[in-house]
Amino acid sequence: MPIHHLSVPEEGMEFIRLQGAVGRSENMAALAKVTTKSAFSGSNRMLVDLRAFEATEMTSKDIHGMIHEIARVAGGPDKTIRVALCAAPGSFGFAMARIFHAYAGFEGLEVNAVVDTAEAVAWLGLQHDFEAYVDKLDRDGRLLVA
Repeated sequence: MPIHHLSVPEEGMEFIRLQGAVGRSENMAALAKVTTKSAFSGSNRMLVDLRAFEATEMTSKDIHGMIHEIARVAGGPDKTIRVALCAAPGSFGFAMARIFHAYAGFEGLEVNAVVDTAEAVAWLGLQHDFEAYVDKLDRDGRLLVA
């Protein structure tokens, strides 16, 4: 299923949406596209929409590796990356968000798993409401993996 990405440079933010069943190879391909130095050159925030994320074969070790890669590429001693993972309460996406949150102990990376889209936007300190970013993603985002 699709993974979409939108860079919002004016807010220093990367927005990613996962939908449906996303395989391990799809996740890794998307991660490779998003975690380039150029993708994070001006970003210090990441908003991840997991509200329609339904399944994956990724293991805990895979997720740990993904967070390590994000921290390695995007963070550093002088840069903190804030990652808000938004999912419906009691959903598969929220369970995955909690696993990501549990592995957030890397230097330069703060992760927050939330069920309220307004809370995600406020925690990241963004200028618009969540749906404005969804609209912009639908209009201007790129499909990382189909």
